[in-house]
Amino acid sequence: MKAENPEPGPPKPEPRMQNSESRSRRRGTTLIEVTVAFIVIVLAMVSAAALVGRHARTVRDLFEEKTAVQIAEGEIEALEARGFDGVGPGETALAPPGAAMEQLRGGRCVLVVERDAEDARLLRTRVRVRWRPQGNMTREVEVDTWVRR
Repeated sequence: MKAENPEPGPPKPEPRMQNSESRSRRRGTTLIEVTVAFIVIVLAMVSAAALVGRHARTVRDLFEEKTAVQIAEGEIEALEARGFDGVGPGETALAPPGAAMEQLRGGRCVLVVERDAEDARLLRTRVRVRWRPQGNMTREVEVDTWVRR
């Protein structure tokens, strides 16, 4: 028998069946990679959407709180401008002018005046603003000052 020498030149093509199996395997890997990448992108988008929603809620809450503080401070300033005339111990509902209270859902403004236990001429004057944000518990802001009579 004669030993066969490999022929110089291009390698022999693989049988057709192996070639198609190899291509099929490569396509499957690519499909899996695309699916995994798609899942990762979807999860990232869902997380980003949740963060944006939480951020919007925080911004709205801060805006409402700032509005409530401005209302309370405005009422204290109005009382100071009148020299606290007609202010005595007890609780009184206030109706701040303007549209600010309309921005606070279910907003109420109350003046609370208390005498100091040690000095009857000293009054603690508080303006309390309460409101109910969308679907949340009641929120409250309070601004106070001391007045000597």
